[in-house]
Amino acid sequence: MVKPVFRLERNGEDVTAKISQCLVSIQATDEAGIQSDTLSIIVADELAQRDLPNEGEELTLSLGYEFQQNEKPVQDLVEIGTYVIDAAGIRSGVDQIRIRATAADLHGSLKEHKQRAWENVKIGEIITTIAQDHGLDPVVGEDLAEIKVEREDQIDENDMQFLTRLALAYNAIAKPVAKKLLFVKRGQGRTASGQDLEPVVLSPGQWTEIDSDVEQRNRFKSVVAYYHDNDLGERVQVQVGSGVPQFTIKGNQTNYATALSMAQAKFDDLKRGSVEIDVSLPGRPDIFAETPVTLTGFRPTVDGDFTASSVRHSYTSSGFKTTFSADNKA
Repeated sequence: MVKPVFRLERNGEDVTAKISQCLVSIQATDEAGIQSDTLSIIVADELAQRDLPNEGEELTLSLGYEFQQNEKPVQDLVEIGTYVIDAAGIRSGVDQIRIRATAADLHGSLKEHKQRAWENVKIGEIITTIAQDHGLDPVVGEDLAEIKVEREDQIDENDMQFLTRLALAYNAIAKPVAKKLLFVKRGQGRTASGQDLEPVVLSPGQWTEIDSDVEQRNRFKSVVAYYHDNDLGERVQVQVGSGVPQFTIKGNQTNYATALSMAQAKFDDLKRGSVEIDVSLPGRPDIFAETPVTLTGFRPTVDGDFTASSVRHSYTSSGFKTTFSADNKA
């Protein structure tokens, strides 16, 4: 018999048995990019009388299944993430406590505002510098590391805001996770160690529900961006693709390279968004944000390759389920 199980560590101590006695539900969300991964745990109010966790403490969650092997129980668990407790509050009328936490790597110095200019440096050098500033190890995609940035001004931005802007310009994902700072192309699912995420193939019988939204492909045939050329003293257009309708990026970019990267990233993003799906299925702890997913046997207009953008794992005494949103990479 196979049954879903979890493990919860509090500041490195296994508290699974203690929490199990009064657990109502666990919900963990994993988001692409720098959106905060979150953890919500609801327990019976009786926990508050014994040992309610405090703000700032760390919780590490693992999910998976237990099965019998050689007449002995064996657990196959996947670590979902480490989180820092933000708050614990009472749910009125139901005698329950909700513990809320966010990803540990998004706390602290990454949110401090800075003033600095990045000039004539490679993306790999930028990510390495920022990672080292915060005690993280850099993991940069090989196709991004050697790209030279002529100039980017970081004015009254924290490092996460700057990384978000840089990632947008180069169609990338920037995310601190598991003591590492990832900066890789969007759609190239990577683990915290920089290894490719294992692709997931789903066929009929493996999901419980799918909602799909199919948009007309290639609605925009081209994208234009602008930058100010100091030598010419005028605004210059950069275009990716050809034909109409045409999407225009507002404002002026700092230079030609940034304008081209912004236009290319937007062009790729508009193509990618032509098919979106929301999938519910029995618990799959191996699915994270940025996991490659191949859907087969659903509908010819929907089947294909996708990248998970948001994943939610929900665990209760009655079962374990996973829901995720994804869009196509084509």
